[in-house]
Amino acid sequence: ISKLSYNKTKLESDLINHWELVTEGIQTILRTVGDPKAYERLREFSQGKIITKKDLTKYIDSLEVEKEVKAKLHNILALV
Repeated sequence: ISKLSYNKTKLESDLINHWELVTEGIQTILRTVGDPKAYERLREFSQGKIITKKDLTKYIDSLEVEKEVKAKLHNILALV
């Protein structure tokens, strides 16, 4: 692994232009708190759409989960 390299600028650009990549992390957190339909809900929300950070923020805010879970989800967005 120490021999791997990456283009940080390209990676950041891809994430900023393709927020749907972040839905995988959101799905994982939702599943860990017991949401068995996390994948289906996120697919319905994002499939075939161009997703923005603002869209994901609204989506997270609309979820009926504990505020601690929402904080974790918002932290994912803050990393990008």
